[in-house]
Amino acid sequence: MFRKPKIDVAKYVIAPEGWTPDKPNPFGGRGGYEGYSALYFLAEEDGKFSYARTEAGVFTFTLHKYVLDKDQRVFDFIDYESKFGRIVILGSDYGLDIKKYLKKLRCETRKDKIRKTDPAILVHSTTTKAWQSIEKDMTLKSPRRLMDENISFQSVGFHAEDEPEEYKDFVKFGGLGAMPEFMFQAQQYGRIVAEENDYYDPGVRLYLDCHKMIRDQLIWRDGIHEIKVKSILELRDYLIFNYSVENKESNKKWTPKSFADECDKWFHRFTQGIYEK
Repeated sequence: MFRKPKIDVAKYVIAPEGWTPDKPNPFGGRGGYEGYSALYFLAEEDGKFSYARTEAGVFTFTLHKYVLDKDQRVFDFIDYESKFGRIVILGSDYGLDIKKYLKKLRCETRKDKIRKTDPAILVHSTTTKAWQSIEKDMTLKSPRRLMDENISFQSVGFHAEDEPEEYKDFVKFGGLGAMPEFMFQAQQYGRIVAEENDYYDPGVRLYLDCHKMIRDQLIWRDGIHEIKVKSILELRDYLIFNYSVENKESNKKWTPKSFADECDKWFHRFTQGIYEK
């Protein structure tokens, strides 16, 4: 059942008309953004969202109109940011009455409750080399944990250098489909490609029990990622299936879409339809 969440006004400020995340901070000394982040509503109607650090230096979560589960993402983002001492600046490019919108917000406030929008399965994609170490001790470790253990790794992701520092403390997950493969494509191209039909070299896809992770109260919700786990995840309790390019012909050319489709197909065969597509 959705609730009317009570969002502490100390967690956010509403930007003056005309402000954008590319401009100086109207609330900070000398226009700097230390201790702040931003949530910006755009008029585009394609239902997309994105995140990045702007040239002005503020980490910004951008929501277009008609984003799936928008109210929930707004609540989760503000709540998460406040836990790490950041005040969220709320702004819009289409005259949204943000104060009125927040009053009408309806969403789930409990983090340990399985939501209707929570997928049964989460996916984590990793390199073939990294999988050798992961498989050995059956754990997924955050970048920070790997650094603390002096384990070498290559940062993978769209905005790894632009993310808040504590993002390194988390293992992140995506859903079924091509999205988790885009990080490898971006790494290999040296830029954000996000084209599901461009060739790339895939690694290993891991399929994990999302609902069990929620029930075991391991998850964090930041409004951006599906779900993430702090520091370390013991795979023995949550790994259902894994699939590697080595399972198929090694000379085949793969795209994020073709590899994800192939892996997802074998996952559903392995689980015999227990999990919905």
